[in-house]
Amino acid sequence: MKTLTTTFFGLLLMSTPMFSTQLSEYCDKPTGHLNDPEFGDVNGRILLSISKINDNSIAVTVKPLSEEAKKIDFLQVNVKGLLPVIIGEDEGDVLDEYKAVVTFENDVPEIVEISEILWSNPDWIGRWEIKGLTVPFDASCDVESNDDVAPIMTDAKFIESFYNSVKLELKATDKDNDNQSLNVNTYIINDEGNNIINKVVKTDDANICIVPDLKVNTNYNFTITAKDNSNNISTNNIKITASTLSMPEVYIIDNFEGETNPWEAVEGGHGVSVVSNPLTGGINSSSYVLKGGRDAVANNWAATMLRNLSIPGGVYQYLHIMMLRDVIGTVPNVKLSDAAGGDISPLDGQIMKTGEWQDIVYDISAIGEGRTIDFVYYMYDRGELPSNQTAYLDDIVLNNIADARSTTTLLLKDLNNGQNVYATKGNLNIKGFMNASLKVYSIAGRLEIQKIIDSDEVSVKLNKGLYIVDIDGLKFKMIIE
Repeated sequence: MKTLTTTFFGLLLMSTPMFSTQLSEYCDKPTGHLNDPEFGDVNGRILLSISKINDNSIAVTVKPLSEEAKKIDFLQVNVKGLLPVIIGEDEGDVLDEYKAVVTFENDVPEIVEISEILWSNPDWIGRWEIKGLTVPFDASCDVESNDDVAPIMTDAKFIESFYNSVKLELKATDKDNDNQSLNVNTYIINDEGNNIINKVVKTDDANICIVPDLKVNTNYNFTITAKDNSNNISTNNIKITASTLSMPEVYIIDNFEGETNPWEAVEGGHGVSVVSNPLTGGINSSSYVLKGGRDAVANNWAATMLRNLSIPGGVYQYLHIMMLRDVIGTVPNVKLSDAAGGDISPLDGQIMKTGEWQDIVYDISAIGEGRTIDFVYYMYDRGELPSNQTAYLDDIVLNNIADARSTTTLLLKDLNNGQNVYATKGNLNIKGFMNASLKVYSIAGRLEIQKIIDSDEVSVKLNKGLYIVDIDGLKFKMIIE
């Protein structure tokens, strides 16, 4: 059960006149946990408004970002120099929005420094969190509008596909009642055939946006309109098509060969680094692995973490992690997404070993369709340790195979002996990687080829030379004669 330490009455706005002089940056602005509007769990995304409401107060309002998200039962706002403002309580009122009023009793700052905004959903034991916002005090979402002119959609282009999102370039023009040009960065997307109704996206300064929460391997027909800061919506629209990628049979999160992801030590885990494999015999013949671990006195949440994955749920049922430990208390656990409902333990029947590599298998079927694997939070050992532990991780993959691997499996075959990927005169030949992403770089690092492999066997023409081949993140060298 969550507990509260401070309370503050502020659920209702104060009924005083507005004195704002500029539009706030935060007026139903999409954001989310860790300041990420595309955070993996839909319940961790909100619409945030921060608005001046009188001469010494601002209001902070949070709403669920989408209808799929749970409503909110708690809000806390921490502003530099003030006591926390806390609205609601656990298992209390569940509302479509929560609003906290922050009042400056003495000096009102020109810039308000919000160190944290915390909120929660029913039955959720933790807190979602946004950190480090600065906003002008004299900014409001209730600025008097001098604009009832609708914007005009001028361009919409498909840029790039991902597994569960697409990147678009969107443009519109707009003017106010005085014929002054205004910027437009809000757009509304509809696709009734795919049950997308009035989905709001925001473009950046380069007119680029990401359309999130899409289905894997799906064709979309978007109808796009523009919306300005005065809520005027364009009468015209532009229609474009876009498709998401299909997932590979085996998704490699990291194998630590070549370029690796930004893993980090958390909650008292040892600092992590990529090192040479200390034990190349047995089932793991890889060259490089990730070194970590925890001290015996560290809490059992000590872990290594990889963020910002955005892997669609419901595609893979199992996570495999090669692990080597010198000391064991109990079992390692993994948390892939808050949507999973907590830690995920290895499959029943696995015996933990010391001093040798073993493939730890996790059933992740709890993260079904409509969910997202946003991070890997790997706890080396959840029990008490007799002494400090050193641990190594390798070949972290997702697939639909419950059996533990009996050998290092860079896609279940040795890629460098010609079974899957091999060179013939003037050609790079690839077998068994249907729908995988292929990138080929020169040895100098120049991208030569980028494509989705569209058949079970393909041949790619290349000039003589040494190349780095990347197939869904798996990298190795290839000589073309």
